[in-house]
Amino acid sequence: MRRIHRLAGAVAAGALLLSACANSPFGGGNAAAAQTARPAATRYTVDKGAIENKIVATGKITPRGAASLVFPRSGTVITITVKEGEAVKSGQPLGSLDTSDLVLTAQSQYYNYVSAQASYSQTIKGANSYDVKSAEAALNSAKAAYNDLFKAPSDNEVANLKATLANADASLRSAQAGYDQQFRRNPAGIVGSAAAVTLEQATNTWQAAKANLDKAYEKPANSQFASANAQIASAQAKLDGLMAPIAPESIAQARAKVDQAYIAWQQAETNVKLSTVAAPFDGVVTKVNFDPGDYAGGGQTAFEVSDTARPYFEIDVDEADIGNLRVGMPARVTLQAFAQIPISATVEAIAPAATASANVVTFKVRLGSTPLLRGSARAARYRQVARSLPEPERPAGRW
Repeated sequence: MRRIHRLAGAVAAGALLLSACANSPFGGGNAAAAQTARPAATRYTVDKGAIENKIVATGKITPRGAASLVFPRSGTVITITVKEGEAVKSGQPLGSLDTSDLVLTAQSQYYNYVSAQASYSQTIKGANSYDVKSAEAALNSAKAAYNDLFKAPSDNEVANLKATLANADASLRSAQAGYDQQFRRNPAGIVGSAAAVTLEQATNTWQAAKANLDKAYEKPANSQFASANAQIASAQAKLDGLMAPIAPESIAQARAKVDQAYIAWQQAETNVKLSTVAAPFDGVVTKVNFDPGDYAGGGQTAFEVSDTARPYFEIDVDEADIGNLRVGMPARVTLQAFAQIPISATVEAIAPAATASANVVTFKVRLGSTPLLRGSARAARYRQVARSLPEPERPAGRW
């Protein structure tokens, strides 16, 4: 049973002195006789102290809160760093999943972000001198190729082409003679012979030399002019793009790519961090559902933690006494397990509606305790009881 004592007030202390009066209004003609008839004066002393208005009620102690912690993604459990009944601090890691694949993804997204930053920097700076010179060289080359279509071959070019054709013709004649000689000796074995292969190669060389000489005198086809013009236009457009002022749309697009890459990188980093479950507050681990090596499905409860650092007490107060309670009033709670250790508390909430059971009408009252000092003997004893508390019961309604 837990007893609640409410401090009502105090009475100021003092001394009460009763003494005789020299001229009593009730005295007769013989004052001396009257004085002789009265008893001797007596002195009384009143001690200082407190008057308490006690309201005794029973109830239960409940953890301030509880949390069911889950892994937000599925994976293999790598570490479990706590045991059931172990006290933990807020933010303390409790367990983690395998993150090898997530780490690689985060690294890849980081490199994409760095690349997007580099592209953005290049965009806002504009073209460099090397790019401009390369574009100019490509344009000049395209123009030269177009002009070459109108040029007749030089005398040296023609002479070289004719000399090449003459050499090819001599080689072809020689190969033909060898082929004829071999054919006369062995007509059946001429196919696939060395003489046949030599003749075929010489024929191909002569045809190529003849085609090159004929081409030197040919007029370029319209398709060649069209292709040359397209090359010039492409090179000119690239150069113009490098030399033109930077368009705001180009800067905005480059900036958007940086932002998108950053978001993807941060999301990947968050996925790595979310693979570790941490305690949301100081408390005690009441349940551990996985061991290292287990497969945890996303959303499955991995740990349960109760806040026992500052529990609350829920009591039932009789309707006859409820009118004497106010939120904020001090109270004292005594646990049956440690009756000699009163716990300071404060009225936190009073239910607006009564509860009737077996013709007994009571009101639910919640008392909040003050945090116990860590390291004290009282705190050690209390935590021993607090760790054995049942799972907290959720109130049916809002107070």
